[in-house]
Amino acid sequence: LGVAKAGLLKPAGRIETRMTPAALVIGGGIAGLTAASAVAGGDFPVKLVEKETELGGLVGKLNLLYPRDDSAREFLEKRIGTAEQHPAIEILTGAEVVDVGGSVGDYHITIEQNGQSSEFDVGAIIVAMGAQEFEPDGLFRHDGVKVITQLELEQELRDQSVDAHQVVMVLDSIDTPHYSSVSAATALKNSILLKRTDPKREVSLLFRRLGADLDRRTIREARDVGVRLVKYNGRGKPQVTDEVVEVYDQLRGEELSIPYDLVVLAMPLVPREDAVRVSLMLRTPLDGNGFFLEPNMRLRPQNYVRDGIFVCGSAHYPVDVQESVFQAHRAAAKAVRYLSHGTVDSDTPSAIVLESLCTGCGTCVEACPFLAIAMEEREGTLSISRIDPLLCKRCGNCAVVCSAKAIVMEPYTDRELIAQINAALAAPRDGEPRILGLMCEWSGYAAADLAGAEGLQYPGNLRIIRLGCSARFDPYHILWAFLNGADGILLGACEPGMCHYVGGN
Repeated sequence: LGVAKAGLLKPAGRIETRMTPAALVIGGGIAGLTAASAVAGGDFPVKLVEKETELGGLVGKLNLLYPRDDSAREFLEKRIGTAEQHPAIEILTGAEVVDVGGSVGDYHITIEQNGQSSEFDVGAIIVAMGAQEFEPDGLFRHDGVKVITQLELEQELRDQSVDAHQVVMVLDSIDTPHYSSVSAATALKNSILLKRTDPKREVSLLFRRLGADLDRRTIREARDVGVRLVKYNGRGKPQVTDEVVEVYDQLRGEELSIPYDLVVLAMPLVPREDAVRVSLMLRTPLDGNGFFLEPNMRLRPQNYVRDGIFVCGSAHYPVDVQESVFQAHRAAAKAVRYLSHGTVDSDTPSAIVLESLCTGCGTCVEACPFLAIAMEEREGTLSISRIDPLLCKRCGNCAVVCSAKAIVMEPYTDRELIAQINAALAAPRDGEPRILGLMCEWSGYAAADLAGAEGLQYPGNLRIIRLGCSARFDPYHILWAFLNGADGILLGACEPGMCHYVGGN
């Protein structure tokens, strides 16, 4: 199979383009402010775009920071001052990114601010949009007065307006996949603070789980100051009535009715409402929960052009302030190193369009998950498809959906794959079924390659063809294999939603 393919391979040309030496930071929370200052410190101009009219994000709504009880306001004001005073940083509040065009290393950004549009170019983009608190919408009788969220409690603590003798914290009681230790840490911190400010105040913390990465000392401190910790079963959620919270104490094995003046709900942090829109503009994937993903470079050795888009803070996953700052510095370091190259280059061949065959139908544009394809008008004839070689990730979607077969992609062209199929089925029959395997290199092929290490075997009558992505599986190849004597086809692809090329399968 390897020899049959090698005879048809063609050398790839080198692609190189100049990079715009500037960066865009989306989000003006603590992660965005930190990242912007760090990139500007690397001698690159930065535009920081914040959708709200004020900087600070969620940290701007906090009272004290876990675990050292630093003033959130003082911590934030220092970072804002650093960013505002830096000559290389332009801060645009009340602004929103509405379009991202251009190509890798030279993105053309369009923003709207105060009803007016403006445009600029950057080479790198840092996504630091943060997250938002889950909206309770009447859950557990939430009314913003007697039943509030942790963020609402933070405001009351900052204003020193908490007037409640019996407080019940409810943690991890929402059926969402977004639970993180950030919510637990916040609930613990505020429980301790409520007891410290008034030792006679009764504070109960109801939880299903606290998270293994929480500071054990904080949990011990909560017990020491008198916070009542109540573990409940996930099937027996707390019930909030007019005067009491009813819950089954799993550790003590008894039903509890806890009186309250104030119920505080520890809502999980969830993705921002505009995360999907931004991900589509940036051509970056989201995980199953809706948070931003960064492609893992180890999964695509010598087969991937770094796109200059980096993610940090709670845009990636709910994290505390310390982790947000760490991730922001890391993202900024990556961006500075990326911009310092001055050019974007690649030796990896992209999909290309055979102009003589292209009918201008535009099907490939719809099929490309990376927005790497656009239609270009031609005088006196049909439009033609154009593929940006730096945006193309070589998934193969376009080559399969093109009805005219006008798109080819090395090293998985139709000629090369047909030659491999013919070679796989060329041997005379020996009584065993002839099975052809079309395997994605990240899943099916990797599994077969690791079979020996795992002490597993697969039949010798299985002939495997390695493909970059299951998107390149073509019905015509399957039909050709059956016409040439295959008794069965085994397709090895990533699980749905787990494709390394976002939309391959």
